[in-house]
Order: sequence, then C-alpha cells, then structure tokens
Amino acid sequence: MNSIKAKGISEIAKKSLQSNSELRIHSVFDNSMNLLSGAQLIYVGERALPFGLQIENFENIKETNKVVLEHEKIIFYLDDKNSSLSLNDVSLIDDKHQGKLSRLNDKVLILEKKVRLLNEKPLEFYIGRGQGLTPSGDDFLVGMYCVSFCDESIPNMMSSLSNTQFEGLTTSISLAYLNAARKGYFNPDLIKLLSCDTRMEFESLLKSILNIGHSSGMDTLEGILFGLKMIQKEHTNENENCCSAGW
Repeated sequence: MNSIKAKGISEIAKKSLQSNSELRIHSVFDNSMNLLSGAQLIYVGERALPFGLQIENFENIKETNKVVLEHEKIIFYLDDKNSSLSLNDVSLIDDKHQGKLSRLNDKVLILEKKVRLLNEKPLEFYIGRGQGLTPSGDDFLVGMYCVSFCDESIPNMMSSLSNTQFEGLTTSISLAYLNAARKGYFNPDLIKLLSCDTRMEFESLLKSILNIGHSSGMDTLEGILFGLKMIQKEHTNENENCCSAGW
C-alpha cells in the first residue's frame, strides 16, 4: 500500500474526522477532491484550505473510487494499488484569523489598481450570486468576512448575515467556505495578505490569490477591498496599526 504524506490539516477537518468514522467521495477534480465527513465537506489537495487536508501529491490518489477512515488513517481504494494517509502528528494549517491588519492605506492603493469594486448591495444579495462551484458573490462575502475580523470599529460589518442559514442558498462547496469564514477560518494566504508588512510579500500573495480558480481569487479580493475601504471610512484618525505613510 502506498503512503500519501499530509502536509497539514485544518482545525475544522480534524475535528470532523475525529467525530465521524464514515467518509464518502463528494467530488473529484483535476487537482483535488472533496470528501464528506458527516455533513462536513473536507478538501483533499495541494492547497491549504480552511476545511482541508493538504497533501504532497494529489496525482497519486486521483483515480480513487472509494475512501474509508480506519485507525486514524484515510485509505484511498484505487484500481491498481491502494494508498493510505495517516492523520497522526499532522500539523495544523494556520488558518485561524488572529485579527491582524497592517498598512491599510498602502494595501488599499494597490488593490484599487487591480480590483474592480462592485456596486454596493445588501449582503444577502451576494449569497449564491454567479456561476460555478463557488459563485462570485460568495467569494466576495468570504473576502468581507476576512476583513471583518480585523477591526473592532466595524463589529457590525457582517451583522445582517448573523442569522442567515446558507444551506440551500448556494453550492455545497461555497457553503463550506462561508461557514468556515463565519467562524474565522480562511485560506492562510488571505490572512497573511492583511497582516504582512512588506510590499514584496503583499505582491507575492496577491499573485497567489489571483491564481485561485477561474475568478475566485479576484472575487475574494473585491470583498477584501470593499471591507478595507469600510475601515478607512470608520477611521477618522490614522493609527500605527492600520495606516502608514507609504511603502
């Protein structure tokens, strides 16, 4: 049996796998697959996602036709030779937002040159809006959620969605992203984008995020820019934590 090396696991995925012994395949793509652990979607692939298992080489399990969880191992059944992925001692993905935001004005200036802002609508309007596995409106909301954890002056940024149940309003994959975002879990690159202090790192993270999906990266950045501009409006006086004089 081949061994698949796990590079990291999200807290959401770890808790779900600890409480559910049954797994089934939800969907398979060129570079990743999604499993169902109970009702929780679990991504398996080479990216670090807030409900995922990050592995080294997805190609080795791409042709999986059955998945089981046994003795803290996920076994992928293949036509030729099975593969296993041990969950013991797998590092947690750093996907929990710590609320850090730096160089607000600098980041807004750069994002404004790369991102087209949408016309402002009630947040409910964006749920499930658009085509694809993660509709553009949902990606926009994930970006706004990410910013909403950064600044105490805007605690009500997402309050209109506080009682909204996303189930049935969007795709199952988008649902996993939105539920994770509501709890403060995100793609680590989004968290780093808001907290990084150098322009070189910021530009590198932008490039990485823009490569996510067909338009998901751009749509998420639109939500981030929208949220950052809300923070700008709330701040009557610049402070060292969020604002700066230029890179």
